[in-house]
Amino acid sequence: MQWLYALYIATVNALIVPSIDNEILPVVNNKPVIGVLAHETAGPYMMYGDSLIYSEYVEFLHTGGARVVPIRINESMEYYETLFKSINGVLFPGGSLSLTTSSYAKAGKIMFDLAMQANKNGDYFPVWGTCLGFQFLSFLVAEKNLLTTTNAANLPLPLDLLTPAYRDSQIYGKAASDVIEILQQENVTDNDHHYGLTPEVFAENQKLADFFKVLSTNRDRDGKIFVSTIEGKQYPVWGVQFHPEQSYNWNPEFNWIHTSNAVKVTQYFASFFVDRARRNSHSFPNQESALSAMIESYSRFYLQSLDPFESIYVFNCTKS
Repeated sequence: MQWLYALYIATVNALIVPSIDNEILPVVNNKPVIGVLAHETAGPYMMYGDSLIYSEYVEFLHTGGARVVPIRINESMEYYETLFKSINGVLFPGGSLSLTTSSYAKAGKIMFDLAMQANKNGDYFPVWGTCLGFQFLSFLVAEKNLLTTTNAANLPLPLDLLTPAYRDSQIYGKAASDVIEILQQENVTDNDHHYGLTPEVFAENQKLADFFKVLSTNRDRDGKIFVSTIEGKQYPVWGVQFHPEQSYNWNPEFNWIHTSNAVKVTQYFASFFVDRARRNSHSFPNQESALSAMIESYSRFYLQSLDPFESIYVFNCTKS
């Protein structure tokens, strides 16, 4: 069955529509701003506010040279349309939420639809999904939830990069040889998920196969194979099932890797995505509106008893 999947993926990945990302697009913006989607709080987190963003995603994007603004949930369509015109890319972060009914999903779909319409109109706009964000991208494209259970919580792994797909990709094709070697040989991709997308399910869904290339897979603790990196064939959309930002997470309950090589990989992914955002020319109407929108203007909490060494940005804060 595995050889059949490999043959299918090789065939599907070969049928690549000429991509807007393959064009030589000039850098038009050396002050890129990335929007990070917030998600609703639950359980003990609700004491801080009604929505949050983990600070690792902010630090990740700062590493790549971007500024960060939150994309708040439960806002008006006018809010999302106005914000979209001011930012240069979107990141859908991880979490544990419904892909269909959560406020994260509703706001995320609006931003994804705006991004796809912009790209179709020649307005280059990159999108990134991490863990839940990866799963959310698959849901948006397939228009159904195709996830199955995986045993991959708190599990650092090397990547099983697929040849020749990864060599022909935007995200891995021009990476330095030492970055590729680290990714293939060391446990530097931090997995923390209970659901995933299997190669068989991916191959059987025509919408996914038409939209994305599969660039890497991994095996969970039980040997089940799951897709770990996808890249849009025609549009600048990337999804990773792992957490490249977690080298900035010092929670002692997790096995996250903090070696210099792990940090190098984190910085590579951050720089890759932010460099794509530099190709977008959206901007805030003035400096005042930009400064007020930045993540730094919101409350940040360091959690000690709830999640040791964890920090969050919260919105509609209820704790002083």
